[in-house]
Amino acid sequence: MSPSDETSKPSSSQIKVTDDRHSLLLIQLHYANTLKAITVLTETRKGSKRRYIDVSEMAESLTPVVCSAFLGLCAFTGCGNTSAFGDKGEVNT
Repeated sequence: MSPSDETSKPSSSQIKVTDDRHSLLLIQLHYANTLKAITVLTETRKGSKRRYIDVSEMAESLTPVVCSAFLGLCAFTGCGNTSAFGDKGEVNT
């Protein structure tokens, strides 16, 4: 399935997620294999353009072990966290 445009309506067997953070995409990939009867779509935006990517199709192309490994890697590296040292740097006086 290719990405769909914003005018498509979800069917009763689809879930559309509008949060486009990559850590949420990894969670969707992890659970997509357990939701066989439901198509999981995630929204991605660039400017005013919006499209949906079929996460279920992505999960089918990968093994469940790989989908879980992505989630573990995200948790291990802290990819969803803001750095404690953000906005900290050398002070010039």
